[in-house]
Amino acid sequence: MSLKFVFILFFYFFSWGLFSQLDNIYFFNGTKDSVFFREYANSFYVEKGYPVNFDGTFIIERTNKHKTYLIQLMDTVTRFEAEMIVFDYLINPETNVSEKVIIDKFTVKLKGNPRKNLFLGGVSSGEKIDPKNLNFEIKLPDEDIENNLKITQIDVSYNAVTVTVKGSTLSEVVKENISKLPEGTLLKFDVHYIDLRGKPAILTSEFIR
Repeated sequence: MSLKFVFILFFYFFSWGLFSQLDNIYFFNGTKDSVFFREYANSFYVEKGYPVNFDGTFIIERTNKHKTYLIQLMDTVTRFEAEMIVFDYLINPETNVSEKVIIDKFTVKLKGNPRKNLFLGGVSSGEKIDPKNLNFEIKLPDEDIENNLKITQIDVSYNAVTVTVKGSTLSEVVKENISKLPEGTLLKFDVHYIDLRGKPAILTSEFIR
């Protein structure tokens, strides 16, 4: 084995060992818990380097946010853990050329799709609403998880009447009609939203006037 080859091997292993011990900053969906969810557009922030799809577990896409990536699990992945590989370009002191090397490798937990809850004026599905506060919000179980769900349309049904409103807020006419309903009236809402992947979905909830 040539001395040059030994030197190159030493460079790669030394770089990996050195950089993996650095205090690299990671955020998984806005938290420091190393968890990715299935059927969810996970966000992953890495201060140094960039993630690489090493074994087919993830689909990784760049975002317009600084050092932030979209991480989606492949549908075929059924295990509960996976390895995340982080690469970076380092200068090889032998050749003075920038080369791609692994700077960190660690385990992330894989969990089911986070259940989304619809809130209307601060109350959750099944509860009685305040007609003076009819603002919608989609929340996830963990309040620390970034909420990147954009509401695009609201369908409200009551007393065999269905009204469709484009956007994320009810019109003043619809709000006034709801306020005039008798107490105890059941209202059903189909809230259309789009997540960071650009994928449309519908969240259905019922509230009580």
